[in-house]
Amino acid sequence: MHGNVAEFCEDIYDEDFYSKPEAKGPDPLATAGSENRVVRGGHYVDGADSCRSAERYGIFGQWDRSMDIGFRLAYYPIP
Repeated sequence: MHGNVAEFCEDIYDEDFYSKPEAKGPDPLATAGSENRVVRGGHYVDGADSCRSAERYGIFGQWDRSMDIGFRLAYYPIP
């Protein structure tokens, strides 16, 4: 999870999401709450306290660009 860029996630950013009932199940996904998208983890400019997978903040829109935000590819092999 930790690397040189923060991870752009599928979730919509909602500051109060984890206090809502829909966040109690496994692998919760916020689908409403704001126009911002979730970014997790830290990047090379952040201090050590921000470089953890629980670090979560919002960034405006899915089309914003930044050198310190990336995404993680997931590979699922076909049996």
